[in-house]
Amino acid sequence: MKKIIVWIVCLAPLLLIGVIYIGFNGAPWKLYAIQKDAAQYMQEQYGIEVVIMEANYAFKDGHYYVLAHPTGNEELVFRVNEYKNRNADGYHITDNYMRVFWTNKIESEFEPLVKSIFSERDGALVSFPGDYLYEQLKDEKNETDQQEKKTLVERSRLDIFIRRDFATSHADEEYQKVLDVVDFIQDEQYTFAQINVFFAQGEDTDSAEGKVRRTYFHIPLEKLQDIKTKEDIKAIQR
Repeated sequence: MKKIIVWIVCLAPLLLIGVIYIGFNGAPWKLYAIQKDAAQYMQEQYGIEVVIMEANYAFKDGHYYVLAHPTGNEELVFRVNEYKNRNADGYHITDNYMRVFWTNKIESEFEPLVKSIFSERDGALVSFPGDYLYEQLKDEKNETDQQEKKTLVERSRLDIFIRRDFATSHADEEYQKVLDVVDFIQDEQYTFAQINVFFAQGEDTDSAEGKVRRTYFHIPLEKLQDIKTKEDIKAIQR
């Protein structure tokens, strides 16, 4: 009996340390399992093979996640999260792959193209508010992962800001620049629900409000392929 008590006394601190460790760092077996789950998930969702860089446990909200990149593309690092279902058994998995993919593509391909079309003093800026859209969707109820991805695409937008007035005296040149941007988007088959080109402000005054109206071009996805000429660009000017 004394030996049993001695063993209990000796093991109790170790057990306590183990529980504390798992509480802060996650279960080692779960950290191993999520790497396999994440790789399988990415294969099923996107048909790509990935390299798992590391597996972690988020102590604050108690979920596991991995950092990974597609095989052969070490620069495209994304995150796969595994959350425990609050009102049901089991876990569900989410990822930010599409958001990271498009952000990377825009920053590396599209933004340099826009800045080459417009002069440096135009201060061209490209915005893809994917984080905002993703956070907005997370607050909605009864959305599966597939519905969430679909809705993200349906609501996504690509904004180009030109930090100067629209030059009405050289309108034909302005239309051509916007058309060049649209041509690239068409060639690369970007699939955003809407594309907007904003100039800092317009040259027409709203007499009722006493304010200057901004000149911009709005292109919904369903009309993107219909734009072929500068006249088409002029027709969507607002």
